[in-house]
Amino acid sequence: MGMFCEKCGSQLKPGAAFCEACGARVRAVTANANNAGSNNISNVSVGNAGGRGVTTAPEGRRGKSGGLMAGVVLLLVLLGGGWYYYQNYMEAVPSGAVVDDASSKKNAEATDNKDKVQKETQNKKAEETPLEKAQKQLSDKGVKGTVIASTIEKHNNYGYLSIVKNGEQYSIITYDLKNQRIGQTAFDKRLLYFTNKKPKAGDSEVVIFDITIFDDTHDADEKSGIWNGNNHLLPVYAFYKLDADDNVIPGMLNTGNGAKPSRFHNYFNEQRNVDTINLFLMDIKNLQENVNKNQVALP
Repeated sequence: MGMFCEKCGSQLKPGAAFCEACGARVRAVTANANNAGSNNISNVSVGNAGGRGVTTAPEGRRGKSGGLMAGVVLLLVLLGGGWYYYQNYMEAVPSGAVVDDASSKKNAEATDNKDKVQKETQNKKAEETPLEKAQKQLSDKGVKGTVIASTIEKHNNYGYLSIVKNGEQYSIITYDLKNQRIGQTAFDKRLLYFTNKKPKAGDSEVVIFDITIFDDTHDADEKSGIWNGNNHLLPVYAFYKLDADDNVIPGMLNTGNGAKPSRFHNYFNEQRNVDTINLFLMDIKNLQENVNKNQVALP
């Protein structure tokens, strides 16, 4: 019967004193049945009834076999666990539901940006129309009624004109931005289109009207016209010419005492009154164009 090295488990040659594989010293051992009971025999076990001995695997060889078996068992456990995870989790999640973190973050950012744009669009105030803008500005100045025509789109730093309807009453409002003053003139179609009366070449024409200055202060022109509380009605006698485009060129301005003076012998002494009246004269053509363009119904 062959013998094996106690250290590495390699088969030994008969009578060898050292293991050719690992160099370990070989203890003296006999393989026959006569010394089966010797205390020096560690690798032989008693055989069957016939007395034939059976050699067991050396201790080192059994250690290697045990490690291999443990590795196989561990591999089976891992494979079984993976299969269990797949069956109980992956199959339960709909296809495409698992996305990588980068894609999820990108999609979340895109959604946030879209929501932000929609919110800003909803919160953004619609741009005011010219009439709405004039309405707000005049209302803030205490003007009552609805603006139905205005030159606010063409106004310069001096101001603009508007037609306001308050109940059944119509009036032309002069907003003098330069002096921050409001002037009100009773509406009359003949006054609106006074430029139809064209002066002869080199001559001047005259237009007569009243303008009430809101919240006026008593100053150099306080004796002209008439006062109603802080509102000052000024009669106006205005000379004018027209240029080649029918724009008004203001001339001399006169006024008088009382609401209906028989004579206009007074001159305007306050520059702010001159500014407001000239604004009325020079912007009247723009007001005509706005009325005609928008087909504003007027009495």
